[in-house]
Amino acid sequence: MLNYEASTQHHITVQAQSSDGSPSTTKLFTIIVNDVNEPIGEIVDADGADNTIAEDASTGTAVGITVFANDPDHNAQVSYFLPTDANDSFFALDSTTDTARIVVADSAMLNHEQSTQHQITVAAHNEGGTQTRTFTVNVINVNEMQLTASIATTEFTVTAKANTEVGIGFTATHPDGQPQLSLTAGNELFELMADDNMTDNNAYQLITTTAATTGTHLGIPQTVTIQAAYQQDQTEHHITVTVVEETGIRLKIKVYLEGAVE
Repeated sequence: MLNYEASTQHHITVQAQSSDGSPSTTKLFTIIVNDVNEPIGEIVDADGADNTIAEDASTGTAVGITVFANDPDHNAQVSYFLPTDANDSFFALDSTTDTARIVVADSAMLNHEQSTQHQITVAAHNEGGTQTRTFTVNVINVNEMQLTASIATTEFTVTAKANTEVGIGFTATHPDGQPQLSLTAGNELFELMADDNMTDNNAYQLITTTAATTGTHLGIPQTVTIQAAYQQDQTEHHITVTVVEETGIRLKIKVYLEGAVE
């Protein structure tokens, strides 16, 4: 029942009564309760947000953790810090009066492909001691795949034979590695071939197959889908290609570029 923060003193009345029947006497005593530094309570996450962060988040973005530890001492101040021996440099504390919000310290270090989660150890300290607790932050993947198409014109004429470049190029890039390009539709008429004229290893040209030169698809729009993928990230380009003329010597082709779809 003794609690300096609830009451700094208590009053006690003592009565003395004699067995011979003489009058009793009373006296009031005051007992002073001295303050003692008490340990702070357990560290908790004071907000209800998910402990997640996108891998492309900017420096200073909150990760969904606001730490708080109750100090039972009157007018006491709790300080928070991230122990350097238990943490990397990815995160920092954005401190306020009685809570501390964890934020991104270096956005360049977040990479879902390298690590899907991080452990953050937080310490809370007052004169009564120090408490620590470790939280887990999940890194959310962001599609970083880039796929660009280059088309000189929407109508061109090429030699009517297989393995002929049709004037449509594609380049794929990803910050974490080399993407894989493939045709997921339209591969009956066309194939992908590495572009030897480009220094980029991820540059490809669309070339004809034997089927494209036979005239059996003349006038029929064909959807060609090019997909670039790296681990979980992928994107696609859809183009519509129509062979509008086939003379046995040359092909006239019309192209409509529909764009990229993640």
